[in-house]
Amino acid sequence: MGFLKKIFKVFALCGLILSLTFICPSAYAAPGDIVPLSFSQIAAGQDHVIALKTDGSMWAWGSNFKGQLGDGTTIAKTASFMVNSYIWKSIASGRFHSVAVKDDGTLWGGG
Repeated sequence: MGFLKKIFKVFALCGLILSLTFICPSAYAAPGDIVPLSFSQIAAGQDHVIALKTDGSMWAWGSNFKGQLGDGTTIAKTASFMVNSYIWKSIASGRFHSVAVKDDGTLWGGG
């Protein structure tokens, strides 16, 4: 499982360099469907990823044992999901935490 997570992180980081359009599973799609999502930023921690979509929405997936996905739980998510309905300007991620700047300039964090 760890090997797959590392491959996914490498793909996400390489994909950011090559193209800002990714194919990711979506919480709004039926199982097995592929939905194209356009991201402006991607940040990866040890076992989690957060992504900022071009419309300002934040998406996350992966390990969540420290609450680093920002959804108020510690449950891991295998599919990408929109964290909340806020508009975000920038994101960053560390080993077990994530931080983001909201469109009003406030700094938010989890993990």
